[in-house]
Amino acid sequence: MWVHRLSDVNIAERTATCANCGRVRLRKQGSKYRCAEGMKLQRRRNKVKAKYGITWQERDALLIAQSGRCAICRDPMLDPHVDHDHQTGEVRGLLCRPCNLGIGNFRDDPFLLHAAVDYLLN
Repeated sequence: MWVHRLSDVNIAERTATCANCGRVRLRKQGSKYRCAEGMKLQRRRNKVKAKYGITWQERDALLIAQSGRCAICRDPMLDPHVDHDHQTGEVRGLLCRPCNLGIGNFRDDPFLLHAAVDYLLN
């Protein structure tokens, strides 16, 4: 669960200390104090589920299966991007930002990618 345990809550100042990460100055959301970083992570998790239809755990499993490296260039990834087929919506793997943008710029068209390879080789 992304809501952190709180060790010290100051109701008057509307702040708290997160017992998990030690951050202070948490925002109050409804009746609960939630860590801002935890809220940001939850939004990212929700986006992955809504946009690509996979859970954060499935994304992490892909990252582990790829040894933390981009499926194309094999460079280590700090912020992996979920690559998917725009026709079927099927997730293909995780890519670094440059490779993900490159695939997108070639409109997921293998013929254009082959033409680009031929161009570079000639």
